[in-house]
Amino acid sequence: MKRLVSLIVAITALFAVQAQSYPDQFNEALDRNDLKAQRAILADWQLAAPTDIDLYIARWNYYVNDYMGEDQTGDLSARDQAIVDSGFAVIDEAIERYPERLELRFGKIYFLGQIMQWDGFVEEILRTLDYSQQIAHKWTFNELTGQGRQLMSEGMQDYLFDMFETIDNLENLTAEDSVMVGRIRLVAHRTIQVFPNDVAAMNMLAVSYMLLNDNDNAVKHLLRAEKIQPNNPDVLSNLIQAYTRLGKSKEAKIYQARLDSLQ
Repeated sequence: MKRLVSLIVAITALFAVQAQSYPDQFNEALDRNDLKAQRAILADWQLAAPTDIDLYIARWNYYVNDYMGEDQTGDLSARDQAIVDSGFAVIDEAIERYPERLELRFGKIYFLGQIMQWDGFVEEILRTLDYSQQIAHKWTFNELTGQGRQLMSEGMQDYLFDMFETIDNLENLTAEDSVMVGRIRLVAHRTIQVFPNDVAAMNMLAVSYMLLNDNDNAVKHLLRAEKIQPNNPDVLSNLIQAYTRLGKSKEAKIYQARLDSLQ
């Protein structure tokens, strides 16, 4: 009897494993960092549901995690480049098949930043902004469907900040830093075209002008942002700095008083 009970338990456990979904199996293997198990699950999944969007996402995660698990120094090795190329092939196919799934595009942008392919990073952001405008921001994003406008706005803020953080010395820009400032300006400008009331993008656009000592243009964009959010402390602080740089102490003092009143 004891042996029979043990057998029943074993069979029950077997059916539980078989009933487990492919995403669950893959995520467990991902948590264990078991690449061999991940490959086996993906192969079975591919046969069962080759166009499943979750399969595309799992395959993408496989390549990203395989790459990120390596110690990266300098230029990509041949193996690393092969992993990256395979991953991008998967995500590009997924985007073509499911163009309105925002997490696919965000995933690609994120990884481009991780591997510091900044021109590709910017190109993909601009492509996403263009498509967002084309579909009136009606993205699908799992349980967040219907929040496309907010997700896009928050995403653009994060991407602008990611680029800004690559600049080590704001007072002494290198040639490479100046190129990054140009990228920031390009993304911020396009973001404002798509989202005309995006104060964070206006503020970052102004900062891009301030970094190159074009304070007049900085003030222009900051004043536009101030009209939308009069009590935004970042905008007020940057107005103080820009007016100070222009030698306009009267205006700087006015905005300093307004900033102080918020504290």
